[in-house]
Amino acid sequence: MIEKIQITTAHAPKPGGKYSQAIKVKNIVFLSGQLPIDIKTNIIVKDDFEKAFSKCFENISAICQAAGGNLDKIVKLNVFLTKQESSPYLDEVIPRFFKPPYPARSRVFVTRLSKESQIEIEAVMIL
Repeated sequence: MIEKIQITTAHAPKPGGKYSQAIKVKNIVFLSGQLPIDIKTNIIVKDDFEKAFSKCFENISAICQAAGGNLDKIVKLNVFLTKQESSPYLDEVIPRFFKPPYPARSRVFVTRLSKESQIEIEAVMIL
């Protein structure tokens, strides 16, 4: 049987349902989708796309650290967006948090996200 280890940190938003911030299986960590929630205020960043992407990556970074890694160990990002005009900001913000080679990435446009967020990002990290 595969051992699943739950990863939890107070430095990222608490799950809003029946899921974990991340699950570690062997040396792979699967991070749940992160909304651009400011954990100090519990408010979702909206309309300032640069700040929203940054907040998502800050939350992802906190979970990576709790799992014993960092953003450099991220190999895959899945980015969900509700607004086409937010897309260029992703490529502006990525180099602030990641260095080449950048993670593999999917960018998916959706009609709606949880809590009326405009952005959600999930990740896979290898330790």
